[in-house]
Amino acid sequence: MSKAVRVLLPAAVALLLAAALVQALLVRPYRQAETAISADTEMVIRQQEDGDLLLSWTPTPEVDAYLVEVRVLSGPHASEKPVFSRECAETECLLPASLPGDVPLELRLSPQKRYEVLGRERMRTGETPFRVQCYLNRPEITQLRWQADPETASVELRWNGWQGDDYRLYVLGPDGAAQLLREPERVSARVTFGETGDLPMPERDESYRFRLDAVRELPGLTYYGRASDTVTVTRQDLLGTTLTVDCAELGENVYTLTWNETKGERYQVQMFDAAAGGWVTLAEIPAADERSYRTDHLRPYTDCRLRVTAVGGQTLPGSDYAAESEAVTVTTDKALLYATVWPTKALTLYADTDRRESVGTTETGKALCVLEEKDGMFRVRTGAGEGYIDSNYCMINLPDYIGDLCSYDITNAYSSLYLIHNHAIALVSGTVIEGYEHVLLGDGTFLVPLLYPTAQKLIDAALALREDGYRIKIYDSFRPKVATRSIYELTGRILDDPVPEGEVYVRRTLEEYFRSGAAIVPREPERPSEEETGEPEENVLTYRTLMTNGIYNLGSFLASYGSMHNLGIAMDLTLERIDDGQELEMQTWIHDLSWYSAMPRNNANAKMLDGYMKAAGFGTIGSEWWHFQDNEIRAAISPPNVRQGVSVEGWKYDGVGWRYRNADGSWIVGTTAGIGGVDYVFDAAGYVTA
Repeated sequence: MSKAVRVLLPAAVALLLAAALVQALLVRPYRQAETAISADTEMVIRQQEDGDLLLSWTPTPEVDAYLVEVRVLSGPHASEKPVFSRECAETECLLPASLPGDVPLELRLSPQKRYEVLGRERMRTGETPFRVQCYLNRPEITQLRWQADPETASVELRWNGWQGDDYRLYVLGPDGAAQLLREPERVSARVTFGETGDLPMPERDESYRFRLDAVRELPGLTYYGRASDTVTVTRQDLLGTTLTVDCAELGENVYTLTWNETKGERYQVQMFDAAAGGWVTLAEIPAADERSYRTDHLRPYTDCRLRVTAVGGQTLPGSDYAAESEAVTVTTDKALLYATVWPTKALTLYADTDRRESVGTTETGKALCVLEEKDGMFRVRTGAGEGYIDSNYCMINLPDYIGDLCSYDITNAYSSLYLIHNHAIALVSGTVIEGYEHVLLGDGTFLVPLLYPTAQKLIDAALALREDGYRIKIYDSFRPKVATRSIYELTGRILDDPVPEGEVYVRRTLEEYFRSGAAIVPREPERPSEEETGEPEENVLTYRTLMTNGIYNLGSFLASYGSMHNLGIAMDLTLERIDDGQELEMQTWIHDLSWYSAMPRNNANAKMLDGYMKAAGFGTIGSEWWHFQDNEIRAAISPPNVRQGVSVEGWKYDGVGWRYRNADGSWIVGTTAGIGGVDYVFDAAGYVTA
């Protein structure tokens, strides 16, 4: 080996050792830090509220960091030098809003790997970055608008956006978490609600919030624009203003109303009240409650108009309501349940309709409440308990039973119309007749008792007249025997008195009676003294002559002792037109106790009335065009005379509970009262609580 070789060989070895050392200490760690972005990497850009862009990407395993660069590809600012560069330890990076959006850019994502050299940590950037070319002009949604369609329970959303962008519709949870609902293909989307819809109907206290994203899909990049404003949809938005009511009859003039859900915070069930001149609210029902209402027992033989309105929230144009139904008209029938009846004699109270077991007796003329009709008997409650009595011997209150099928003006209860051809009868005309003291109630209505079997015939006559546009107007029905005797005796006293010349009686109406607040106090007529009494002047008209015309007598018009009215089978009545309530003109006023009222003098209207009543089975008397009586029932059951007048005072049931009614029609309320030796507690509505 030459000397040169011996000299160079160690040097070469040293170099090799040095190279190996460099390789081991420097090159190998560097080479081992070589990494590449995963082939399935996807970038996502989301625009933030402040305009910055949040870039995120799919993580690559074993990568410690990433280098994000943005380069301009063309235009005056094109350069290989990045306009933005940032190392990111996480898989996201915030790009500034200042980056140009109208020139093509290249997004570069390079992986970075840590390595150590001589105890110092270094970072190697991968040589093959992930590249995406794009424009950063923002995908956006403008002019977002929506409209609810209650008919289809849906909401349609519309907006403006860039051509070529895609859209995603999200529903937001209570915590704000977004759940993808659909990806609309155009700048509109419809969301339906309900059992077969996209989403269930929101509850009353709930709502749905929706958000739209504009999305641009590029190879390797999904670009989300700024999220749209949220759209909040409530149940009210999805409800319409068309309110439809269904009405079902339950019997005994009770009806159930049901209706669909509409806008509004609550519903009002209303009935039209002609007297009040408008709609009266029967009940208010919260919108969250069951949409159903059961009426009370409606007045018999009445055309009742009912409707439902929705109130609260936005109202309809020109209306006070959020929704309003068409009126539903129901024509009620007779109503026996809970009607007031009066026994015409002491009746046996039976445990059942087989009449085998007696549980007590009833008091003549005592007001009772019908709880049931069965086998021709009424179930009632008395002091002895509940039981059944013979309905044939009960008078029924016509306003309870047939309501507005007839109208009523019992003048004997406030200002009697008994006259002798337009001239007053002292102590009778304009007074309250004895026995009628409790017939006019405080609310302006009357008690109109009629024997129950006779009332059936009255219904037949009234229905026939109603079809032809007329209504029966009853001025008197049951008349107590004390009234019959009183009217006869008082009228008889003045028959031979002269009729005052030019003095004509002026009728006092019910309205005038209530305005004055008192009944007329009857006074004895002024009579001439013995010194003034002499031979009667010739041709002086007396009440007797005016009444009888020498053909009739007092007994032709007034019963001296007993009357068909005392049996509860007779009525004094006339006709009125239904359309305007005006009475038909007869030959005289009703209760004109004179030969002018005799049926042979009947005018056409009186003859028409006579024909309808006889067709229903009623008889007449020749001296009074207004008087009709039930001779068939009289012959069949021999109803007894009832001496005293009736009162409504007594226990009354209405399907809710028992109340006690005073003679004037008012109720005992909010107190403790002793009745029949028992103390009862009445609440504020008058119902017994204990």
